[in-house]
Amino acid sequence: MKKTITLQIVFLLAAVSVFGQWTSLGSGLPGRVKAITVYNGKIYAGGAFNTLKNVAVFNEATASWSIAGDGLSDSVTCLAVHGGTLYAGGYFKFNGSGDSLMYVARLNAINKWERVYTGFNNFLRCLYSDGT
Repeated sequence: MKKTITLQIVFLLAAVSVFGQWTSLGSGLPGRVKAITVYNGKIYAGGAFNTLKNVAVFNEATASWSIAGDGLSDSVTCLAVHGGTLYAGGYFKFNGSGDSLMYVARLNAINKWERVYTGFNNFLRCLYSDGT
């Protein structure tokens, strides 16, 4: 019995090492990815990548990343979808248009990051939605 379990574990590890390889999406992102989620069928990433204003969306048709919305002023540490809306949290205080956000924002219907209530008085590291 012990040999069977050991053999199964070895086989499982071998299968993971052969089939479980990571590849980049497009040319990858120019910095550290700190959060990733799927929203409206698209992949969104947040992190510290200034050329994409710290939050990006992957375009499957062109296999490339672009700025999500109007971007955010500093790094994004978390992304969450709640009630059909994409939220971001992190070290940012402004969107790409210069509007004050205070560490938390939501992507609105016109593809612009907007303030959520009064925001927070310090950066966020995580967001969570229980689905309701």
